[in-house]
Amino acid sequence: MRRQLRAFLASTAVGLLAGRPIQTALQPAPVQPTGRVCALHSFAGPGLFAEPALFNNPGAIAVGSDSNLYTTSQGGGKNGLGAIVRLTPSGEVKTLFDFDRTLGASPQSGLVLGPDGYLYGTTYAGGHLGVGTLFRILPTGSKPEILWHFRNGNVTRLLPEPCGKPICPYTPRQRADISAAYPVAPPVVLPGGIVYGVTQYSNNQGFGVLYTTRPPYDSTSFHALCIFDQRMLADPEMKPFVCKAPGSFPGALIANAGGTELYGTTHGGNGTVYRASLSGDMTTLHTFDLTGGAKPYNLLLASNGRLYGTTANGGDTGGGTIWTMETSGAGFRVMSSFRVNSWLQGLNPVGGLVEARPPGNIETFLYGTTKYGGAAGRGTIFRIPLTGDSLSLRVMHDFDMWYTGRSPVVTPVIGKGGRLYGLTYQGGSYDYSALWSMSTTKLMDQNFHDAYITGGTPAKDDKGVYISDPMVKVWTNAVASQTGVDARGKTVTSQVLGGIRVQGNCGNPHMVQFLYRENLTPLGYRLPGTIASVSGTYDLTTHPDTIHWNTDIVRKQFEAGRGLYDELNAYFDQSVGAGHTRAANYVVIFDKPSFGEFQGEAGASDLFPPSGQDALNPALSQTWRATARDFLICNCQVAKEIWWTREVKGGKASYTHIRVETPADPAASLRWINEQLNKNGYAAIP
Repeated sequence: MRRQLRAFLASTAVGLLAGRPIQTALQPAPVQPTGRVCALHSFAGPGLFAEPALFNNPGAIAVGSDSNLYTTSQGGGKNGLGAIVRLTPSGEVKTLFDFDRTLGASPQSGLVLGPDGYLYGTTYAGGHLGVGTLFRILPTGSKPEILWHFRNGNVTRLLPEPCGKPICPYTPRQRADISAAYPVAPPVVLPGGIVYGVTQYSNNQGFGVLYTTRPPYDSTSFHALCIFDQRMLADPEMKPFVCKAPGSFPGALIANAGGTELYGTTHGGNGTVYRASLSGDMTTLHTFDLTGGAKPYNLLLASNGRLYGTTANGGDTGGGTIWTMETSGAGFRVMSSFRVNSWLQGLNPVGGLVEARPPGNIETFLYGTTKYGGAAGRGTIFRIPLTGDSLSLRVMHDFDMWYTGRSPVVTPVIGKGGRLYGLTYQGGSYDYSALWSMSTTKLMDQNFHDAYITGGTPAKDDKGVYISDPMVKVWTNAVASQTGVDARGKTVTSQVLGGIRVQGNCGNPHMVQFLYRENLTPLGYRLPGTIASVSGTYDLTTHPDTIHWNTDIVRKQFEAGRGLYDELNAYFDQSVGAGHTRAANYVVIFDKPSFGEFQGEAGASDLFPPSGQDALNPALSQTWRATARDFLICNCQVAKEIWWTREVKGGKASYTHIRVETPADPAASLRWINEQLNKNGYAAIP
């Protein structure tokens, strides 16, 4: 291809090379986010639309056999007390049930899909005694079945077991079974409808209970396996019901693949990880010490047999860690504290981790979110290999507030098409939460920073009328500059004059660009052949019916840094070689096509071919032409097409044929884009 501000990091050349401004690394800056996130729905909250809102706890999202997502919201809904909700992969929302206190209120657990096809969850409040319920509902249901009303030690309407005396005391078993209250974590459901779970309170104290129940889901089958309140050891009757692993405020609970053991966390103090048998015999596996993290809200048993999780606090930044260890408790290791050299990559990873292997890849990764931190301070999506550390941690997306949401805490899931789905606590159009999705395709790492793009003359169409569009602005004769560090550690600045500047204004924007090139004789005949540039060698277009479109991203010099299974990224604003600036609500690209291969570090090829030009008599000159078709992508939808051409004739360059169009069929435009990307070997865009 071409351009100026060339790749002084990709080669040993320094200075203006023949081509575009490439994004140089500001060492030791981390790799830049290249996640492709789509905001699928902004929740309107409890007002006019009475939508679910405020997904404020690391509850579970269940993926149904119908590929829909099922979960609960802590707030919103018709009564403002939370709801059970179904979400389609395209973002359609259906409230299955609005909680009303009678059957529960403020569900924080989310939902898990049981082997029996039911969705199971808990409410933090409501129910008969106001301290929460355990429920299940079919994906096609409209009202939950209450399996248990938690009691918090309340004996209302509870009769003592017969003892042969006129007045009988409550048995230790009864006292234990009524102690649980205020569940937060999603339950574990095994075959036969057997349920295990934890509550954060016991007897109105912040200790908690590990419980189980099974059909017929009544007082004969609901039992406390153990109570975390160590003070009860002083009561001989209650001592057998005290958990053998000290801790308080139990958080996550999971089962092993065979359903024979349980693993959980507590987050009282700095927190612990424990293992429990199905009968409640419990062992502490790890006690957090702040250095290795604090407040482990979540837990994952990965395919390699190791436990993984995050802590909301602690670590060397104080803002949380990613950790792993064996199921025996051995081999505890902090994988990352979200620090890469002096760069902080996120804060407070409250939500859990999910394991996934990108399409066509052999390496498995963990994906998660941080509640805060990132470029806008409103949270991130991150990825790390199962054997990774801070150097292999990648921030995939920075949440922005109004467009993709902010402050995610719900554990994401892998849903339809292998995409990652999640919810934010706040943000979106109404600041009441957003549903998002992200492709797990592993794109090539890009260590770049934005160019400084300024100036220019407002562009005109071929009739001399200024380009006017509510979403797109175009300037010619613009300037792009960049400062970075070359391979020798020297700070250098590149600048290009006389380029075209295209700006798209919308939420969650990206830009894709395609070019075709022509060489015309003085009589206007198209010449065959190829043209070489730093980005590759391309066929010239010789007939308007057989246009040779090419994805307009520098490629050739960066193949050496590409991983074996990495996909190439065609987003102009996320790629090496493209001059760009991007924010949450606008994207700017800069381009200046040239037509010759660069020659030496002085850039001797200049801006146009060394032959075929006659400055004294332009009519005798060949015409070199590059025609661009830019697509403005707004939140994963094709919103605008921007066409423009740069011509060189008689040694003079000009920009012509500039126009902005609204696609008549955005879906057809997206199909065309991905067809071209597939031909050129680039990853499809969502």
